Amino acid sequence: MSPPDGPAGTRRLGNRRGEAAQLDRLAVAHSRLGRFDSAIEHFKESVDVERGAGNRFGEAITLSNIGLTYRRAGLLGEAQAAYERALALTRDIGDDSGTAIALGLLAELHRITGRREHAVELFQQALRADGTAGNRGSYTEAIHWWGLGSSLQELRQDERARECWHESARLLHRLGLISAAERAGIENTPHPRTPEVVLKNM
Repeated sequence: MSPPDGPAGTRRLGNRRGEAAQLDRLAVAHSRLGRFDSAIEHFKESVDVERGAGNRFGEAITLSNIGLTYRRAGLLGEAQAAYERALALTRDIGDDSGTAIALGLLAELHRITGRREHAVELFQQALRADGTAGNRGSYTEAIHWWGLGSSLQELRQDERARECWHESARLLHRLGLISAAERAGIENTPHPRTPEVVLKNM
């Protein structure tokens, strides 16, 4: 038997989660090519499929992805709305990992729009959620430490910012995501550049 022909094929087979997964892959591909409108439409279709299938976990993940795509497209109000929907859903279903991710994305949006005090509060909440989810030492925690550091630095709390960046660098190095030289560069620079491995998921 030949494989299903894209989302339509999986829909005909009654595989709703497979359909959502294919829509997500299409959305990611369009987003990487800068085709944000198409990416958002595919993600929206995926949300509808996940909701119809009763997969609230998958729905929350896709809402976060929609928010990130909106942000990259410069549609910041739409991004915030998507992140807040994802956050409400993850909290409702008790998904601590998803809650941490949604909080971190929302925090970064507040940071880049100048709401730095609120960003600090949200990044701190994200770090607490990382702990609740059992994700201490994870890549997600490292991203949240970096974001908290950036928010504090913009509030002129340079010493606290460096402590956060150093913790992020420690985790990233332990996870094998940056080299020893990169870690040393971060620790020896007053205002280090954000590592590429962090930028791609903020």
